[in-house]
Amino acid sequence: MAKEQQHTIQSPLAELVKPGAMRQETLTGLERFMPCDTSRFSIKRIAFTLRRGADAIKAVMSRDGIRGHMSRTEHHASGSSSALYWSEGENKKIVASAELPGDVTMTTGNGSLVFTSETGATIKYHASGAFVFSPAPLKQERLAQEQTGLPWWQKDREVIENEYIYEAGSVIAEPVFGESAKKGTPYKYFKLLVPVSETETYEADVYVYGQVISLVNRRNLRAGDIVRVRASVQFHEQRQTQGRSIFVPWLRLFDVQKIK
Repeated sequence: MAKEQQHTIQSPLAELVKPGAMRQETLTGLERFMPCDTSRFSIKRIAFTLRRGADAIKAVMSRDGIRGHMSRTEHHASGSSSALYWSEGENKKIVASAELPGDVTMTTGNGSLVFTSETGATIKYHASGAFVFSPAPLKQERLAQEQTGLPWWQKDREVIENEYIYEAGSVIAEPVFGESAKKGTPYKYFKLLVPVSETETYEADVYVYGQVISLVNRRNLRAGDIVRVRASVQFHEQRQTQGRSIFVPWLRLFDVQKIK
């Protein structure tokens, strides 16, 4: 009698339980095109702080294949824009940028450059390398525009302080010596009578420090001398009643020339 042959039916599912059978092989070259949402900074916190949706923080990749994130803001009223970018991985860096469209004017002052667009957006770049971008006119810039034409002593402190000016007038009395109350710094002081109109004048306090004192001595200023001065506008705090105080302008002299 022939031996009965047994047939074994093996299910293909048995192959799936073998170790490593379910491992997914990486397709080389495609990983650089995969979206990268992992950020070293909290996307939710950034979005909440900037009052925008999390989808406004975009995952980006540079031409060099460096992954990062960027938030860009378009300022429709002024046409300007700004952007914040940070990279991930080994080459970590943060970049902030701003753009002003159209014709832009440049002004200078206090060791800084101020670029202003036609719509009033500004970039203020300081000698230190720091810069400030404003999509709308800064309070100081608005005040400066509003106070154009006013004499320097009528302008707000934040507009005119530390600015250099030229002024002409007559010396009221011969300059006198003094010392500052806090540090004992020597100075010379005189009042300059500035004509405002045919019937109105302004008395400006002029202080002289350092090497400029010897210049004033050489000029031999006397009461009634008509002079032209170059000075910076400064302010000192003057206490008032009920704990209040005001800031009073004065001039720090750098040069003086007799006119007659």
